[in-house]
Order: sequence, then C-alpha cells, then structure tokens
Amino acid sequence: LTVRDLAPATVNRRLAGLRAYAAWAKSTGALATDPTAEVQFVDEQRSPPRWLDRQQQVALRRTLDLTLERAELEARLAELEGRPPPPALIWTRRDVALVLFLLNTGLRVAELTHLDLDHVELHPRSGQATVLGKGCKRRTIPLNAEARSALAAWLAVRPESASPALFTGRRGARLGARSVQRIVARCGEGLTPHVLRHTFAKNLVNAGVGLEKAADLLGHSRLDTTRIYTRPGWQDLEEAVEALAA
Repeated sequence: LTVRDLAPATVNRRLAGLRAYAAWAKSTGALATDPTAEVQFVDEQRSPPRWLDRQQQVALRRTLDLTLERAELEARLAELEGRPPPPALIWTRRDVALVLFLLNTGLRVAELTHLDLDHVELHPRSGQATVLGKGCKRRTIPLNAEARSALAAWLAVRPESASPALFTGRRGARLGARSVQRIVARCGEGLTPHVLRHTFAKNLVNAGVGLEKAADLLGHSRLDTTRIYTRPGWQDLEEAVEALAA
C-alpha cells in the first residue's frame, strides 16, 4: 500500500480492514496464522501542506501570460503569412484555463477530470461548477472572474469532440489524471495540482473566509482538515517580524 503512495490514513484504514478479515478467517479455521500480525501501522503525522505564497502566484500568472502571448503571436504571424493557424494556441489556452481553474477552485485532480461541459455554467458576471467529490458527494463551486475568463477562452477554441469532458486531449478524449499532472508540472518547478488546491485553501483563509465556508468549497467533511490552513506559512512569519520594525 505504501508503494502505491497512498496517504498514511488510507493505508491504516485498509490494514485495519485486512486485520479484521484475517482475525475472522483465523477464528473459522480458514487461516492457521494471522499474516497481518507483523505488519505495522504507518505513522500518520502529517507534514504541513505546501502552497504558493503571493509572489509565487504572481510568478505563475506571469508564466501563463507569457506562454499565451507567445502562442497568440505565432498564430498572428501564421495568419499574416497565409498559413493555417498553429494548433499550439488551442492547447495553450486549454493548459492556461486548466491551471487557473485549479488555482481558483481548489479541485482535486479526480474532480477536475470528471467534469463535463454541462457541469459548468458561465455568465458575464457569474458562473459555477457542479463537482462530484469524495464519497460521491456533489457540491457547487462559484467561479470567479479569472476562472470564467480563462475557461471561456478555452471553450471558444475547444475542438469538437464526442467526449462530453470539459478538458479534452489532442485526440478528443477526456484528459486523465497523469495528463493533468504533466500540464501543471510544466508551469513551474515542483508545481502539482495539489499544491494549487492548497494555495486555493490558504487564499481563502487569508481572505478571512470562515472555516465552514472554506470546508464546503474544498469538499472537506471535517473542519480539522481545513484548520491546517490557518497555520502561518513562512511569508506570514516574515511579515509578522517585519511589522516589528515598521
């Protein structure tokens, strides 16, 4: 289980289930010994989540802007030279929309990849996404202006596809988790979809959003899970110390 990189709590839950099954099998005589007896539970002590601070978020948006500007410039040059538009612009818009969507919604990878076109509503001043989260629980997330703008730019060029998926690949199929992870990783060293989720959560807390609202947006069933984002990050500590010299 640990080789599959599962969370410690998940490993322990499954091990507990195996132990209960082994104990029952032993009591019925189906097993002579308990094969799980020597298997130890995993330490569940959590390392603090990693998120992007404000400067890193500015740098990420700058990277996305520059990437999009280059693709748009190439498309304009192709138009001036009478060449067909390069497909790079289409996929750059998709990638930018995907990253900004994650940054502004905090979706888990599985939640993003299961989104269909009809799960999203876009209006000039509002928008929302209906998400199927853990435990098959549905929640609705409002979409802010940045998420709506990026998503609209992608939908304007999204190729026709038999797939109803919101985000599709070059062959028209639904993007998988690995593809999403690769797209995000190209935008910054060490960047992952979960770092973007942590960043969204930390931004909510820093903006003064209550824990219950933040938990609803993140799809947390327990407030304790959301409460970890109230811990100060390095930038918070730096600002606290600098305030003494002000």
